[in-house]
Amino acid sequence: MEELKLTDAEFVWLETNIKLITNGIAVTEDFRKEVFRIHNKITGGNKKPTSCGRCWRNTKRTVAEYYYKILNII
Repeated sequence: MEELKLTDAEFVWLETNIKLITNGIAVTEDFRKEVFRIHNKITGGNKKPTSCGRCWRNTKRTVAEYYYKILNII
């Protein structure tokens, strides 16, 4: 079983914003930074927010997959 790597507040933020993460709509820079921060916490990486579309898409995918994986465990 995978350990939850997020705080309760981070998980609630993710839960509240998962539709924005999984849909292809424009988001604010602060929102994008938070998704990258959560991504880095989940993966242990050090990805920086970027304007690269592929990077953003892959980052969102990783965060969403983690969220859905946790939902199946909890």
